[in-house]
Amino acid sequence: MGFGYAELRKVHRRQLKEMARAIKKRFPSSEFPRVADVAGGDGRLTSLLIKEGYRVTIIDPAGCKVKGSRVLKRKFLVRDAQDYDLLVGFYPCQASQKLLRAAKYKPVVFHPCKCRHHWPGGRDPRIEAQAFMKKQGVTYERDGSFIFHAWPNGFLT
Repeated sequence: MGFGYAELRKVHRRQLKEMARAIKKRFPSSEFPRVADVAGGDGRLTSLLIKEGYRVTIIDPAGCKVKGSRVLKRKFLVRDAQDYDLLVGFYPCQASQKLLRAAKYKPVVFHPCKCRHHWPGGRDPRIEAQAFMKKQGVTYERDGSFIFHAWPNGFLT
């Protein structure tokens, strides 16, 4: 039996709050104030992070303005990483691989979407994301069932 729309929204809300807590715990706003919300969409994660004191920019061709945020209406580029202290992506879909490539330069907190077609192997996105991060040579760990923290080798000890 699948989820109905209302149940799916509840699951997403819970996952967003879990991700915001994980970001706050591991990457405090005092040390990582500038955040790029890659494929940030309607800005729900951005709103949670702004409340915690982060300065957030949504990078998404269809991104909407969230009070207190900045919006770049375009696709994320790996070179964008240089402008931020932390990169985050909640279901970043087509931006997933670029976001994880950027983990070679800046820390990333990532919750993969469940779409298999965004990954070359077509397997479970969690497995594909782990294989991709290994191939990229970044350090990563899994926090909970879906949230990954990734960073350049030697960045965090």
